[in-house]
Amino acid sequence: MFKNIINNLLNDDLFNEKKLVKLVSKDKYSRSDIYNYNNHFIIKKWNNKPMEHNKDLNNSILFYKELNIYKRLKDYDFIPKLLYYDENEFIIIINFCGEHLKLKDVNKKVLYKFEEILKILKNKKIKHNDLAKVSSIDSNGMKCAKYFTNILINNEKIFIIDFEWSTENDEESIKHRNYNDNDIIFKI
Repeated sequence: MFKNIINNLLNDDLFNEKKLVKLVSKDKYSRSDIYNYNNHFIIKKWNNKPMEHNKDLNNSILFYKELNIYKRLKDYDFIPKLLYYDENEFIIIINFCGEHLKLKDVNKKVLYKFEEILKILKNKKIKHNDLAKVSSIDSNGMKCAKYFTNILINNEKIFIIDFEWSTENDEESIKHRNYNDNDIIFKI
């Protein structure tokens, strides 16, 4: 499905199926399939199923929310480059921006950069609504933070991704559970 698209994005290389890795599996709660192509591109394809928490909405709305934010913030260096999109197939391809920011990698410099990003989003009247800390249970049964969702790091450069639940200009969120973007700073 992605072969022709990726061939157009690659300079001198040809599509290799072995380099395409599915990152998110499709299940009854999944809104999209996400693929990594050789740490060059991230491909996100939304399905057109109704949302579990609101049967009147479908996932194409989430596609357009994310697409519009990437277009609107294209000149900022904390946003992935939008390389391709298809409004009929609900596909977005962005450049690869690194790995999830891990709690152990947070220092004053990273925290400062993240606070600057939040200021820009606030000035643009954009709320991400899905920046959160992911925790797991350690061997002693204690909850411990591992990494942050939708915040990536690559050579100390921070990127914010996955704007499908974002809101603009104080619109009401369609997400069944929102995270306050600023709360994550105090949880570090």
